[in-house]
Amino acid sequence: MEIPPGGTACPHTEFAARVDVHRLVKSDDDDTVTGYTADLKVSCIQCEEPFCFRGAPVGLSPRQPMTSVDGTELHAPIYPSSGDPDFGAEGAGFSLKVYDRG
Repeated sequence: MEIPPGGTACPHTEFAARVDVHRLVKSDDDDTVTGYTADLKVSCIQCEEPFCFRGAPVGLSPRQPMTSVDGTELHAPIYPSSGDPDFGAEGAGFSLKVYDRG
């Protein structure tokens, strides 16, 4: 976020969160559920600046939380509390390795 000339930075005191929950299915032709995921985004209500998640690698995985390339979206695999914790953990995913060449 840019600070306007003569202005001050937003204090970021009010927030909005958006969570999208998805059922993952085997294919377009087979609606067998293979897992679930929750995608989370957080932003400041006052200035609309998105917040970034740290500590999770970049990518998508059915086994662990990961972030979008810009870090503003957390992709978290989930399962029903009454279900098998390994349900959906076999699916495909991807990750990116980020190098700091500075």
